Amino acid sequence: MSYSLSLSSEAGKTVCWAGYISATQISLAQIEGQRKQAEDALRKSEVHFRNTFEYAPIGVVTVALDGRFMAVNQTFCDIVGYERKALLSLTVMDVTQDKNKTAHAQLIQQLGTSELTNIRMETQFLRKDRSLVWGSLSTRLVCHRDGSPDYFIATVENITERKQAETELRIAATVFESQTVGMTITDASTKILKVNQAFTRLMGYTEAEVLNQNPRLLHSGRHDRPFYDALWQTIRNSGVWQGEIWNKRKNGEIYPEFLTITAVRASQDDKITHYVATQIDITERKSAEEMIKQLAFYDYLTNLPNRRLLNLSFFWKKSAMMKTLPALPTRLPTA
Repeated sequence: MSYSLSLSSEAGKTVCWAGYISATQISLAQIEGQRKQAEDALRKSEVHFRNTFEYAPIGVVTVALDGRFMAVNQTFCDIVGYERKALLSLTVMDVTQDKNKTAHAQLIQQLGTSELTNIRMETQFLRKDRSLVWGSLSTRLVCHRDGSPDYFIATVENITERKQAETELRIAATVFESQTVGMTITDASTKILKVNQAFTRLMGYTEAEVLNQNPRLLHSGRHDRPFYDALWQTIRNSGVWQGEIWNKRKNGEIYPEFLTITAVRASQDDKITHYVATQIDITERKSAEEMIKQLAFYDYLTNLPNRRLLNLSFFWKKSAMMKTLPALPTRLPTA
């Protein structure tokens, strides 16, 4: 490539310069520019990968085929309670619970021989302080271009809190189903979400028949609207209502029960999210109360009121009459 350059001297004369740049020189300059761009892109990519690896919200590790840790991020260090330097001198088996070591070793061997493409499991890791932590583990084999195994990459998410919550839910579910009293759970709009087996025995409905229904399905008709308005107002004010109530079974039988309704509130904003009701059949207790009343106030043979009931009736009538009489003077008049 040729070029010319014209310049003006102080005397006003024009001086011309001419030259030649080869295509090879231009090609080398372009290659050098491209190389620098590629190096910049590579550095940015390495920084991006390093930051992604280091600041990932889950544990990320790379492991050699013999089980040695090659690289670990801070999240994984926090999960197992080791310093990074200490972990890099350990193997996977050092953070594996003793009872799982044999099974995990077999899985790693299968993964290393390409019998498995990846491993996903929930397992417990052994921390430095010998405590156990639940983790969701996902492991994959990374291979060379020729297909031979190179190393493993794994992610670990701490799921200890979730596992504890699951345990608590299982316990609560067991208690719920094993109760001998009827129990009902509704949402905030009082739509039935769950009933226990004791409820189905008590009311005669199957769970499927009452799901998504309103508890009004059980009303006996013996209580008026103001009664229920007062009941729900008490729950909104104090969080609980309990008392005796008449309800109706599926077969139409009306029976007395001792009912407790408790509001469940969200911890964040204290809004009511659910209601839990327990129902105790008090038919036998009511019958016993009536029998005691019958024996106490009526003659066993004639079924007529006895002296005790007559005395009480006289006392009640006398009390009512005394309330209507004018008050007696506290002092007698003097002559």
